[in-house]
Amino acid sequence: MKKVSLLLMVSFLIVVMTDAYAEDIYLTPGESYTIDAFNVICQESQLTPSQTKECQYWGGFNNERCVYEKTIYAIKGGKCVEECQYWSERNSRCLYSKKCQFDQQREIFIKTECAEYDKRNNKCRKTKKIVLN
Repeated sequence: MKKVSLLLMVSFLIVVMTDAYAEDIYLTPGESYTIDAFNVICQESQLTPSQTKECQYWGGFNNERCVYEKTIYAIKGGKCVEECQYWSERNSRCLYSKKCQFDQQREIFIKTECAEYDKRNNKCRKTKKIVLN
């Protein structure tokens, strides 16, 4: 029983002493910290969204082939879809597609879509940017 008590007391002291010497260090990108032979270098994260392509419009005889693919970007629970916003049934082509941009610093997607489309001239006259989380 004495051995168990002694072991518990030694274990407790080791835990308490290691916690007493704990140190938090906060670095900004580009900074480094060295202690003894241990180096820590803070680098900016280079997050890259994953890409998945899916068919948005099917065509051909009996709709057996994909004529336009949309691209889905995803990272850390957020996603953005580049897809056709204005489609020409007559020509089977996309007249205007939404675009996605990933902001590395803020870790957010920014989607650009057409807010004002001129159907007569098949042109986007005004775009809007939407911040996605």
